[in-house]
Amino acid sequence: RLESGSATLYLHERILNEAEQPVEILLGHHPTFGPPFLAENCRLYLPPCRVSVGENIPPDARIGADQTSEWPLVKSRDGELIDLSFLPGPEVKTHDFVHFEGLASGWFALVNPEREVGFALRWDVEKFPVLGYWQLFRGGADYPWYGMNYLAALEPASSLPSLADAVSRGKALTVTP
Repeated sequence: RLESGSATLYLHERILNEAEQPVEILLGHHPTFGPPFLAENCRLYLPPCRVSVGENIPPDARIGADQTSEWPLVKSRDGELIDLSFLPGPEVKTHDFVHFEGLASGWFALVNPEREVGFALRWDVEKFPVLGYWQLFRGGADYPWYGMNYLAALEPASSLPSLADAVSRGKALTVTP
């Protein structure tokens, strides 16, 4: 819903399982940002949390695999530190995905200081304890991206990266009939 005079959009969700058996799910949202809002030197703000990178990374990833660190720093594939709070421009031609876990609270803000505009999202961190951060900065040279997209998605989720992984770790949500 929208309220008059407010720049806030409120979402209320309800999940209904019409099957005759329980169903395991992941639940999340996929807000994605691109130009002209997204640009070099946009800033990402998060509450205190950990950054987690999985073992399997794309061939054109700039962030090194299989690591956990404190926000906002991660190691690159070359061992250099990357500050994830600053977004690079499209010339980096990279494709990365990280998770933010152990969030002190459920929110993020993405700000473009040159345009003097930003976007903020708040959510219930008990329901969405993980925030995925997908960075497609003109990377992904093959299908389906062909290196054409400059975008970032910040995805509050019940668990990541996959339903199979969530089930194996006991983190999937179960929706009863």
